[in-house]
Amino acid sequence: MSVLKTVEAGLRKITLSPVIRPPVDFNAPNKELAVFAMRLYAYSSVAHIRTILGGLIVLDDAGNAPSAELLCRHVFEWTAHASYMVSKLKPYVEQNQWVEAFAIVSNFNGANSWIKQHGHKYGAAQIQLEAPDAVRLKHWIKAYEKFRTEEYGTATVEDGYGYLSEHSHPSAACFLQYRDIRGAEIRFVQPGNASRLPELDHCMIDWLGLTYTILALAKEDTLRTAMLRIIEKVVTPIQS
Repeated sequence: MSVLKTVEAGLRKITLSPVIRPPVDFNAPNKELAVFAMRLYAYSSVAHIRTILGGLIVLDDAGNAPSAELLCRHVFEWTAHASYMVSKLKPYVEQNQWVEAFAIVSNFNGANSWIKQHGHKYGAAQIQLEAPDAVRLKHWIKAYEKFRTEEYGTATVEDGYGYLSEHSHPSAACFLQYRDIRGAEIRFVQPGNASRLPELDHCMIDWLGLTYTILALAKEDTLRTAMLRIIEKVVTPIQS
C-alpha cells in the first residue's frame, strides 16, 4: 500500500482551481471547448480518486481487506477508463479534430444507461432519455490491456481485474480469507490487510501517467506539474 499512500498524500495537498467553461455553444464545439472538457475530466478524476484512496487506506489500516478490495476494483476501473480516454482523445488532438475530441468527453459526461432504460418510469426529462449510450467496461479493459502491452511489453490486466472482480461479487472466493482449514476443523480468522492485492501499485502509477497525459493534451500546466512531482516521488524508489 506504500504507493497508494504516497499518491493519496500528494493528491490531497493539491488545490483544484475552478475550471471556467468558455462561452462556446455546445452544438458548435471548438478547441477552447474541447480543452475545457478534457481539463474538467482530469480535475474531476483527481478529486474522486484521492477521495477513494483516502477511504481505501483507512480500511486497509483497519485490517478490513474485503472492503478495501471493492475500492481497489473501483480504482482499477478508473485507470482502465483513463486509458480508454487517452487512446480516443490523443489522435483527435494531434489532428486538431476538436469536435470529435469534445464529443468523447461530452458523451461520457452525458451517458447514463440506467436512465435511458428505466428513466421513463421515474419522470426523467426527454433530454436525459436521449443521452448517448455508455461505453461498456469491456472496452476500457481492452484499452488498458493495449496500453500496458505497449508500455511494458506485457500485460496482466485481465488477470488482475478478474481477481478483484472475483472478490467483489458473491462467490466462494470471498469466504476463503476468513477460513483457516486444519484437517476436518475450519476456524474463522480475521482477513488482514489488502497489501497483497495484485496490480495495485502498477495500476496507480498508470492512472497518474494517463491523467498526466490528458492534462498535457489539454495544455494544462498547473495540475500537471503537481502530478509530475507525485509520479517522480513514487517511481524513484521503485527504480532505486
